[in-house]
Amino acid sequence: MQVFRCNRGKDKISESKFLHQAPTIRADGTFDYHKVYPDEAGVPGFDEVHTDDQTVTGSFVDGGRRVHGKITAVTTGRSGLTCRSSVTFTARAR
Repeated sequence: MQVFRCNRGKDKISESKFLHQAPTIRADGTFDYHKVYPDEAGVPGFDEVHTDDQTVTGSFVDGGRRVHGKITAVTTGRSGLTCRSSVTFTARAR
């Protein structure tokens, strides 16, 4: 779950799912992925028809043993309501 900060009204709690989207990992270990989902139907936390703009960026370090990055999502409703979320992540191989 993510908290989306909105330009008006209450903040929204929703989630972003990245199913079947796999960013290409470059030779230097960096990656990015960007996708826009237009005219999404209402979802829990965001009831109006909206557009989701999602970006994932990051890099593998320590010979691929660690990864870190950032996920940003911007949801814009037809009424002009705009909500943003940003999550950073780090993971390490065992």
